[in-house]
Amino acid sequence: NAEDVVLTIIQMPSGPVGTDETVCYGDTVPDMVATGSNPRWYKDPALVILLATGNSYSTGITAVGTYKFYVTDKVTGCPQSSSDTVILTINPIPLVTINTYNTGINLGDSVELIAYNAVTYSWSPSTGLNTTTGSKVLASPITNTTYTVTGTNEYGCTNTASVTVVVKGVGV
Repeated sequence: NAEDVVLTIIQMPSGPVGTDETVCYGDTVPDMVATGSNPRWYKDPALVILLATGNSYSTGITAVGTYKFYVTDKVTGCPQSSSDTVILTINPIPLVTINTYNTGINLGDSVELIAYNAVTYSWSPSTGLNTTTGSKVLASPITNTTYTVTGTNEYGCTNTASVTVVVKGVGV
């Protein structure tokens, strides 16, 4: 009396592919995403500290820094696949400042405004300015005007600062 023996061969999962993410501080941090049938997210390269399972993982991290996660794939009956390192980078924003918060000038005069702590600068509105780019501009408005400078750092992250130029003797 012969017994039937069934041998099931399950294909070992190929390693998942995760997507690295880079954002600026204060931006919404997207979920980390990986391919696979049952991705498993780990905190450590030894694959001991399991953080989550599934194709996406919400880290909850908002602080500036570089964070590594290790994702594997798991199919029932097989060992875990090799892991992929997935990196979340949260870059700092520049602390853009201006040499003054507000200043007064006489009609027809100008004042130099200087921005600090970024790599490139863009000023607005352009009314009364000699240029709209660079850390230094000359402002000669004919009415009270609040200028905003947007500074961009080496990571492509931006921040703003504002200054009001009050023109003496001109109504608000």
